[in-house]
Amino acid sequence: MELHFIGYTYAYLIGEGSGRISPTGAITRAEAASVILRIVSDDARVNYWTLENPFPDVPNNGGAWFSNAVSVANNMGIVKGFPDGTFDPNQHMTRAEVVTVIARFLSEEIQYDGSDDMFPDISGHWARNSINLTAKLGFIQGHPDGTFNPNADITRAEFATIINRILGRTSTDIDTANMRTWVDNTDTSIWYYWAIQIASNSKPDIPYRNWLALQLPNARPGDVNVVN
Repeated sequence: MELHFIGYTYAYLIGEGSGRISPTGAITRAEAASVILRIVSDDARVNYWTLENPFPDVPNNGGAWFSNAVSVANNMGIVKGFPDGTFDPNQHMTRAEVVTVIARFLSEEIQYDGSDDMFPDISGHWARNSINLTAKLGFIQGHPDGTFNPNADITRAEFATIINRILGRTSTDIDTANMRTWVDNTDTSIWYYWAIQIASNSKPDIPYRNWLALQLPNARPGDVNVVN
């Protein structure tokens, strides 16, 4: 089994200012597109780079902080708009929407086999196949009561947990002695502590990339030049 384009070396989740990363906050469609831009390989970022998109609510060429990420992710076929043509970048993503995006990364040879549902609350749901597929691959899990709750907003911590599983990242992949930390992610006993730390730190001896450079007008994929 292979995932198209995905790399795993660099931190892909960045803070929100004042040393916060909001693990329990919802993740928006714009934020998810930005993460996609960071986890694809350098070659894929170059090959699919574009500063234009078809959405009337997403300005082209860095007109908004999320514009370039949405443009590239849409060009890759990973994120799509709504029937009315809009993208709605600030809308929170649901658990079902996230697994649908993940399923689009998968090779066409990897398909849901049509067997019984992995969760009791997804029968007839529009994302049923994607939910079953990603669950069978071990990328997602349900709640303690066995449900998936597909229409619930997904948190940044839940999102990071799923991406870490896809990338195969664990705490052994980061420099735990010198990692970046966050004022709202300090309790090591909370289930998501390491998920956030793994997502927001690079592999040892790898400088951080300047992901914010990709948000600017006339940005180029090579503008992620590493920063110390």
